[in-house]
Amino acid sequence: MIADGSGTSSALAPEGLVPVPVSGLRASSLSFALYIRRNESEAPQLYRGGEYPLENADLQRLAKRGVETLYVRSSDHATYRNYVLDGLARNDRLTPPERYKIIREVYRVVFDEAFRADTLDPMIEFTEEIGAELAEAICDNEIVLGDLFSLMEHDTGTYTHSVNVATYSLVLAKALGIREMPQLRAVATGAILHDIGKRQIQLSVLAHPGPLSPQQQEEMRCHPTIGFRDLASRQEISSGSHMMVYQHHERIDGTGYPVRLTGREIHDWAKICAVADVFHAMTSQRSYREALSACKALQYLEDQADVTLDGGVVRCWTAIMSNSLNP
Repeated sequence: MIADGSGTSSALAPEGLVPVPVSGLRASSLSFALYIRRNESEAPQLYRGGEYPLENADLQRLAKRGVETLYVRSSDHATYRNYVLDGLARNDRLTPPERYKIIREVYRVVFDEAFRADTLDPMIEFTEEIGAELAEAICDNEIVLGDLFSLMEHDTGTYTHSVNVATYSLVLAKALGIREMPQLRAVATGAILHDIGKRQIQLSVLAHPGPLSPQQQEEMRCHPTIGFRDLASRQEISSGSHMMVYQHHERIDGTGYPVRLTGREIHDWAKICAVADVFHAMTSQRSYREALSACKALQYLEDQADVTLDGGVVRCWTAIMSNSLNP
């Protein structure tokens, strides 16, 4: 059934639902119910039962009303995710940036739940899924980074940071000659997991509203070691992905952490992740400073080329960004 707005349709508490983007829906049969929030003061109400197909006319009405988000039961989210990914695979009309945007939105809820889980299993499963989807979306198409850059959030949220670093790392890896899909998926996995050790850092440190104290900095600097240790027994994670987690804060002049490695001691994929990580951090809004423009962040990277960051990776990235943002 479809809710008529009279208040007679079923309502669920917001905590029993998860938001889903309307852009990921298509005219087809459903195997899950959709809910709609008609205003911020009311709980979402039933919009379309799972036994009723979604029609093009429904999608057009939602678009006309400016409705960008519906809801599904949390227990139906895996079914919804499979529905969306199946639709992406069969929809040739979507552009690569549109596919990329939908993938980001679909997996946001999964990441939040997995990151808070007591064990790493949900996070590993999530990483394998989204890593494969991102690798195929970004590397199987002639995609322009400038198109993606306009779709990407630029905040310091954990999900945003992880996916942006994975996106940049994939673009860099491909440009640097990594072409095999298993390797690209492994690069995506390492990039998404690079900050996994922060799960065990105190929230008061992670959410600190300004520059960290020396003691807080020392605690934060433990996250690569914690992440590497937590993943050490996971045989499904490649050695290159492990090194991205462990070494993404190492610097080629030995000023990084946790081991103060230099030059060739640092894994090539970790050098890629380091550049991606620094670029996203600098172009993200912080509570204590404004985000830098892409041009200013690129200038900083160029200043650090062959000093703290790998020069070849930096020059590759600046070339990619310059071509993408100034075609």
